[in-house]
Amino acid sequence: MLLTKGSRIAVIGAGISGIAAANILQKNGFEVVVFEKSENIGGVWAVSYPGIHLQNTYPSYHLSDYPWPFTPELHPTGGQIMRYWNQAVKHLRLDVRVEHEVLTLEEQSDGWLVRYKNQKGVHEELFKYSIIASGQYTEGKYRPPFPGEEQFGGTIITEREVKSLDLFDDKRVAVVGFGKSALDMSTFAATRSQEVHHIFRTPRWTIPEWILGIHFTHILFSRFGTVMMTSWAHPTPAERFLHSKLKAGIDQF
Repeated sequence: MLLTKGSRIAVIGAGISGIAAANILQKNGFEVVVFEKSENIGGVWAVSYPGIHLQNTYPSYHLSDYPWPFTPELHPTGGQIMRYWNQAVKHLRLDVRVEHEVLTLEEQSDGWLVRYKNQKGVHEELFKYSIIASGQYTEGKYRPPFPGEEQFGGTIITEREVKSLDLFDDKRVAVVGFGKSALDMSTFAATRSQEVHHIFRTPRWTIPEWILGIHFTHILFSRFGTVMMTSWAHPTPAERFLHSKLKAGIDQF
């Protein structure tokens, strides 16, 4: 199917990837509509827990043609990130439609029929192409069942259900896992709860923020560091060689 300038393209999802894709497509002369089923843009940042900060630093986290219009913390807060993306959408004049849930995509001879619903009902629009940018982490968090939990006297929740850090106050807290959210929860609880037990299967080396006086992003977030990060895409032969020969070292990160 021939794609020409001015063609209509639907982007499903107004998280970071959806907004970035819409920006690039619009700059190249396409008519882009971004559909977002929730009331806010921002993807995972719109549903993040209080107190969250970006692991990366703000100079390396923004659209290349829209630097931060204000100075955030070195590691921006979730609120600052949401503020940035809302200002970016407004500045770039992107057509982002919140509370527009895409129901179906039907392939036609001349494109894709997007069927969606909003507060006014169900509608259909034809687009030449559709881009799925709905993300992997925005939907509800899976909580596995645990044997004997019916006898457990406490409350079992995921970090997605943490709406206020007050819930840790004067509690005995067990945090299960060793990802970023688990480390955040343990850190938050440590200053508020009676005691914290951090439970995990595999210990990992957490990267210090400063290494010999240099911020870790300048050392590890180089092109070589990016190559050594596990990729969801198909690695090149060189990347496969590095990952196989240096696997033991990578596993420590």
